[in-house]
Amino acid sequence: DFYTQLFQLNRKQNKSASALIVTQEFGTVPPIMVARALILENMAYNHSPLEDRGWWSQLTRDAFYVRSTKWKNSILNRGLTAWMQAIKRSSSHHSLE
Repeated sequence: DFYTQLFQLNRKQNKSASALIVTQEFGTVPPIMVARALILENMAYNHSPLEDRGWWSQLTRDAFYVRSTKWKNSILNRGLTAWMQAIKRSSSHHSLE
């Protein structure tokens, strides 16, 4: 497993090393619209002419990735805010121990 090897390599180089991996998930569109896009793409994959599949695939992509710069900036700001709040909360809990 990639992550197991990554951590073992890190520990071999520095016995006191530790790693922190963080991921965040932010939604793009309402869940019902994501479900709709997935259902329609599946329908198109199974029943549409091959030349039409790209359009349906784009519909699904747009449900998961908004191409607006404003949206991208908003997500970056939300992610940084959530990260800083987690660090602050972690620090305050750590100091209580």
